[in-house]
Amino acid sequence: MDPSQTRNSLLFRRAVAFLMDLFLLGLVQGIFLVLILLPLFVGEDPLDRFVEKVEGNPAIIMEMILAYFGVILFFFVFSGFYFILLQSSTWQATLGKRMLGLKVTDLGGNPIGFGTALMRYFVRVLLSSTGLLILADFIVGFTNDEGQTIHDLAARTRVFEIKESPPPLGR
Repeated sequence: MDPSQTRNSLLFRRAVAFLMDLFLLGLVQGIFLVLILLPLFVGEDPLDRFVEKVEGNPAIIMEMILAYFGVILFFFVFSGFYFILLQSSTWQATLGKRMLGLKVTDLGGNPIGFGTALMRYFVRVLLSSTGLLILADFIVGFTNDEGQTIHDLAARTRVFEIKESPPPLGR
């Protein structure tokens, strides 16, 4: 197979794996959010009760804003642990990558550590802050022979196809 076809196939599988991971994270975080918010909407006329509380106490608006940022921070940390811990584990992959037969290594083909996985995550988060930058991340992958994206280049990592059966999760 032509190396560019192999690279393109790898990048496509990585993109699909990333979307699978985002779907899984969204599902888990969505369930968590519903469980947190459900008590607010139980009972008679929950919206009326909410409006009454806000009208009677303007400080609730500030509490709601702080709660919103708390939820965003929780999602950021939860997602970070998901990507960082799984990629630095014996699996060397998130669930999405594992399902598609991919693993993350350093440039020498060795497993990456927590610090390297942390670097990959933070660079990806910075790039994901806008849709155009995450697209640029993958476009860079098409411009080099190894199919390395910007977050791979920053953390000095590569993504490979798994040739053997991956080990069980753990260290």
